[in-house]
Amino acid sequence: MDPSSINLTSEQLECTDGYIKKAIDIYEKTDHLKTATTKDFNNIYINLSNAVCSILKSNLKFDLKVSAIENINKVKQYY
Repeated sequence: MDPSSINLTSEQLECTDGYIKKAIDIYEKTDHLKTATTKDFNNIYINLSNAVCSILKSNLKFDLKVSAIENINKVKQYY
């Protein structure tokens, strides 16, 4: 699943410290996973996990944190 399909507001995206962008970059660099190695899958998973941690540490309101984490985890489960 494409990490760019994660539906976040700009405020939520700012709180991910660029980890979503890194996951998207890996996805695109591997020709949408056609040339991906196990390391690439792991790196996407790690970046999405780091995005969740960044959201948890942020100053977002609780409901925004929950929705952001739910949206990230929907994609993360595929990796």
